[in-house]
Amino acid sequence: NQESADSYYQKVLETYHQIYTRMGLKAYAVHASGGMFTSNDSHEFQVICEAGEDEIMYDESTGYSINAEMIDELKAKGQSIPENLKVAKSAEVGNIFKLGTKYTDAFKVKITGENNQQITPIMNCHGIGTSRCMGVIAEIHSDEKGLKWPKSVAPFEYHLITNLDKNNEIVNEQILTLANKFYTGHVRLFEDSGEIVDYDNLDDRNKMPLSEWARHIEILWDDRLKNNLGEKLKDADLIGIPVQIIISKRSLENGGVEVIDRLTGESKIIKINSLN
Repeated sequence: NQESADSYYQKVLETYHQIYTRMGLKAYAVHASGGMFTSNDSHEFQVICEAGEDEIMYDESTGYSINAEMIDELKAKGQSIPENLKVAKSAEVGNIFKLGTKYTDAFKVKITGENNQQITPIMNCHGIGTSRCMGVIAEIHSDEKGLKWPKSVAPFEYHLITNLDKNNEIVNEQILTLANKFYTGHVRLFEDSGEIVDYDNLDDRNKMPLSEWARHIEILWDDRLKNNLGEKLKDADLIGIPVQIIISKRSLENGGVEVIDRLTGESKIIKINSLN
């Protein structure tokens, strides 16, 4: 019935806000026209973005927002509009519609309700634009060097970079051995404690629950031989994976690996007990 359709519509609206927040996007549920789909008003989820194709008016404190195209229509209906709204370019990343019985009437769809009564079902329509989200994330979470993927949507968890020494095969073997341990999951960066732990080291292993060791981690390993460290770091910034892990002669001499936070640019050496 209409009551349950309205209730579910509100639940979807709230859930979509949570989804966009997890993706690193601040999305406004903007009052908009139903267009060709419905005579009812709808909600577009819009993210403020200079590269966007729309324009919204919004109040940051209350969360109220409206598509600028709707202003004249609302005034014609006699609806009041809050004063002092900000105006910004935005990009649509999803929408929800109350379709009512427009399409179920058109297709003569019936379902059996209470007391075996034949009723016409009420439809809502909900959609997240995944490709649009990706584009907006790239516009917002980036700098002059490249992308800065939020961890929740990054294509890889870590970007592993190895820098071999042309004149030291012993060091190179150490670098590759440790890199393989990272790549196969035997060595993990435990971000909660800021430690790097080695599963083959009993003391280290006991620091992490088995569930963490069982978790599959996606790692992009830049093991190119013809590119120097500067080129690799430049490419890593361009790709924008949240955490860069660098294993080099210098990092080993300091007892561990260099870890760079792509978001803040912070760099630090994290030691590995098994190397000491």
